[in-house]
Amino acid sequence: MYIFIITVFILPFLLAIAILKNRENIAIKNISLTKNEEAHIDEEMIIHQALERAGALPSHHHQEKHLHKINRKKISIYNRSLLYTLGYLIIIVEIWYLYLLISKLI
Repeated sequence: MYIFIITVFILPFLLAIAILKNRENIAIKNISLTKNEEAHIDEEMIIHQALERAGALPSHHHQEKHLHKINRKKISIYNRSLLYTLGYLIIIVEIWYLYLLISKLI
């Protein structure tokens, strides 16, 4: 009975937590890399904005917001598919154990 409880309830949640922790660690590493790149980009942006104000370059700031929305949508799709996978895994394991219980009764 304890094995059933562990495999159906606890194990899938531990698996999902491990996957999310792994993604979190990867995100932390990416953040540290981007901070270094952002320092260089900040210097370039100051020059770029000065050229825009002087009229040497056209303004195109609307594109940055669009890219941010696309990246946020990709992350939400990944998290949604992970939760669906976890839910289907739990359902499959429960059906399997019900099958085993019914086969023992018959």
